[in-house]
Amino acid sequence: MNLRNRSSLRPGRTPRPTFKVRENQLITEILQQSIDPRNRHALLVLMSQCIQDADLEEPTTLEEALSGPNRTQWLSATRAEVHSLRAKGVYRLVDRSPKMRVLGGKWVFKLKQDQDGNITKYKARYVVKGYLQRFGIDYTDTYANVADIDTIRLLLAIACFYDWECDTVDIVTAFLNRDLEEKVYID
Repeated sequence: MNLRNRSSLRPGRTPRPTFKVRENQLITEILQQSIDPRNRHALLVLMSQCIQDADLEEPTTLEEALSGPNRTQWLSATRAEVHSLRAKGVYRLVDRSPKMRVLGGKWVFKLKQDQDGNITKYKARYVVKGYLQRFGIDYTDTYANVADIDTIRLLLAIACFYDWECDTVDIVTAFLNRDLEEKVYID
């Protein structure tokens, strides 16, 4: 393999097919004609990008979400988020004083899809604009407890060795389970 071929396989670069496609040619026909597996892979990558580009757009603001065609799904997702925040006791309402450093917040919307591109869930999160905080003044620690991939691999290897069954658990609001030492005021 020469250097030029190697550079085209670098991560982040989309491989390009090296064959011509006729107008209205069927994809199965194109795949059958292509002998080179790199061409087949390139075609599949380009097809998946076309599917992703054609996907529904996610709203960027609450107003956009509630005025769009899927407003009932987005409203339900925002209500579920507020319910999770209330149930975990994440916030309490206080009167604003001039000494408070108040951070803004915003809604982030995500469409969750299955492997076929079908929408499985409308997800809404209310996030604080934490980039406005200053280290040492507004916070002192930026640690998030996550599992190391090597630990997960080790546990799976042990489970395979002993022929154990494995289950997974998804904790929807796992990030809400840690208490903050600092006081954070948000709009």
